[in-house]
Amino acid sequence: IPAVYALLPNRKTTTYSYLFHVLFSEAKKIGKTFAPILIMTDFEPGVTRAIALDFTEKNIQKGCFFRFCQAIYRKVQSNSLSTAYLEDIRMRSVIRQLMALALVPHEHVSLLFDHLLEGLDEHEREQLDGIFKYFETQWLRQTNMWIVFSISDRTNNYSEGM
Repeated sequence: IPAVYALLPNRKTTTYSYLFHVLFSEAKKIGKTFAPILIMTDFEPGVTRAIALDFTEKNIQKGCFFRFCQAIYRKVQSNSLSTAYLEDIRMRSVIRQLMALALVPHEHVSLLFDHLLEGLDEHEREQLDGIFKYFETQWLRQTNMWIVFSISDRTNNYSEGM
């Protein structure tokens, strides 16, 4: 169950650290320990740095699945592939399979990524080269943050409608 939502004035590491210190302090006042087992965030560098600084536990941060998919789609847009994505079923399927990699166990991601790439014909490879290179450099190097396989609440996007 989500326990804390925070509306903050900016995305600075110091702001996130201040929030965490307030939460540590408030928990201590009531005889509790603020020790979350999971912190669901957007993919903001400031919050990632603050979590690394303020928590000793490793891998407690998970990125929002919605934001992960949104980032990939934005790359589709910046590579001028929006029309192809909307009109070409195969193109849309490949992009969605990339997005769906967040839903499988860590140990299968690299193999499935390679399998997806190998399944492309020459024209598709050429069209999607920028997307696959982006995915490889941006996402494959740190899968622990965006793999949401074993998590029941895979997004924090519903908090934006509040």
